[in-house]
Amino acid sequence: MARTRFSSIEAEACLQLLYRRAKRVRALSPSPPVGEGLGRGGKACRKFRPSLPDLPSLPSDCGKRRLPVAAYMRLLPLPTRGVAVEPSPLQESESATFAPIHEPAKAGTPHAMIELRDIEKSYPLAAQRHYVLRKITLSIAEGDFLSIMGPSGSGKTSLLSVLGLLDSDWSGSYRFAGTDLHALKERQRKDFAREHIGFVFQHYHLLDDLTVAENLELPLSYRNVRGSERQARVAELLDRFGMAARRDLYPRQLSGGQQQIVAVARAVIARPRLLLCDEPTGALHSSQGEQVMDLLGELNKEGTTIVQVTHNPEYAARGSRRVELHDGWMKPVA
Repeated sequence: MARTRFSSIEAEACLQLLYRRAKRVRALSPSPPVGEGLGRGGKACRKFRPSLPDLPSLPSDCGKRRLPVAAYMRLLPLPTRGVAVEPSPLQESESATFAPIHEPAKAGTPHAMIELRDIEKSYPLAAQRHYVLRKITLSIAEGDFLSIMGPSGSGKTSLLSVLGLLDSDWSGSYRFAGTDLHALKERQRKDFAREHIGFVFQHYHLLDDLTVAENLELPLSYRNVRGSERQARVAELLDRFGMAARRDLYPRQLSGGQQQIVAVARAVIARPRLLLCDEPTGALHSSQGEQVMDLLGELNKEGTTIVQVTHNPEYAARGSRRVELHDGWMKPVA
């Protein structure tokens, strides 16, 4: 099995989080058990550890449980080691607060932020090819709220993976805010996705060993966002989403709806231009689903471009547009 590779920014974020956790454990327990390192992920992390003078050395007594570094980073879009990432103006501003993520598109003059042309995805099956997506042509305006519907196996998640640059095995043209993503190399696509695209999954994908506040802070920890701004953004989102009283709880101590709210907050804390939601209410009961959809509606009104995949017609109707997929072919509905 190939070993996970970390960039210096990611390694620094892991070490800082583990170091703070070790300090907290020692404060609560006078004599914690002495660990033997970080487990399987620790060796890789030490290898790529940056030589930064302000980074404290990691103590050997890392708490009651061994915390592999890969567990913290496995769900995040990772850049390839050695690729420089330029910070955005929002990340460099220490005094920035959680203002509306993007200004809404002006009425009557929508800006085509995303343009897909003849997107196709297939894989070999026996002596022929099986097509998952066929000739997908789609424009998404800045500030749009697009709902994608269709039966299981119609290609909804595959289309979302193409939009989120999680899948590179496709053909066609993909233009995002003037950038031809189809012409970029895989490393460049990953960097672009990390800076401009946020994800909300059906099953939350929160990290169980991190508190609510730490889960929110983690996406900012491996970007060039200063500590004071990270704390300000986390506090702002926790207060806005009504989770301030639960900042020190762990995901297992939250209800399903609360976990999904944290997942939405984590997805938007880096202020992405595009928010992709794959069945965000699929694992929730009706009242929790309504709460999450209300939250997405508020974000969209503030200018966030949202694309959601859903089987629920009522939730799909909350979007400004709707398309349907059938056997990989797309047709507009509204």
